[in-house]
Amino acid sequence: MLEDLTKELKASLYERIRDPFLGSFASSWILWNWQPISIFFFDESPIVTRIGFIVEKYYPNLCGKLFGFGIPLVAALNYTFLYPFIKMGIVNFTGWTTKLIREIKENHENKYRLTSEQSSFLRQRFEAEITQIRDTSQNEIRTNDELSLHLIENFKIANKIGQNSAFIRRCPPQIISGTWVFEGGGTVVQAVMSRGGTLGLVTKVFNQTFCIVQSEGIVSDLFFYKLEPSKKYYLDQEKPGQMTTRIPTAVSYQVGIARSENSFEILLAHFDPAVDLAN
Repeated sequence: MLEDLTKELKASLYERIRDPFLGSFASSWILWNWQPISIFFFDESPIVTRIGFIVEKYYPNLCGKLFGFGIPLVAALNYTFLYPFIKMGIVNFTGWTTKLIREIKENHENKYRLTSEQSSFLRQRFEAEITQIRDTSQNEIRTNDELSLHLIENFKIANKIGQNSAFIRRCPPQIISGTWVFEGGGTVVQAVMSRGGTLGLVTKVFNQTFCIVQSEGIVSDLFFYKLEPSKKYYLDQEKPGQMTTRIPTAVSYQVGIARSENSFEILLAHFDPAVDLAN
């Protein structure tokens, strides 16, 4: 039975605490009378002395009692009966401003929003432009390929070399005429020190992007230095892309023979010092 009474007491206290008027009055009274409450709970003097001091200091007469309890009462009444109307006004004002902002935003977006017809027109226009650019690029690629083929054919005829002895490839900016290069199955050639892929000599560079690579025949006035007539030349194992008359000490490649100081015949051949020097 005592347990039931305790539960009922707790429920009753909880209900009173949740009451808006009682809760606001209790909060207001504690905030307004914080000084006497602090003295009552935390002062070290005897309880009777504390009570007497509080009554004499803060509630000496009817005016003091009204001042101590009346102002919290007024605050509680305002919170209970006046604050809900103030809150309603705040909610209505917030809703009005939110609606106004949304309408302004929608009007601004509608001003610049495309209709379905405009979107369809722009999409078709962009697709047509993309198709035109793609077709133009493909035509330019086909044209460049045809020009490359004609250029190579004329180059072979003019230099009297075989069908597979010259080709056009992309090249890095550092590649110049007179550089020995190789390709490993790609479209870009690189300077070479030892045999790697298809070997050839760059005889012409276009705009530091494309070059003609020749693998047989005679070239003239191509090197920036004078050649040693009748000397065999090999790939330089110290300077990529260059050739030298020094006989390699390791497996390398013989690239040709100088016919004069300015003329060179490309004669590519594998060179193995252990075999070729023994013969």
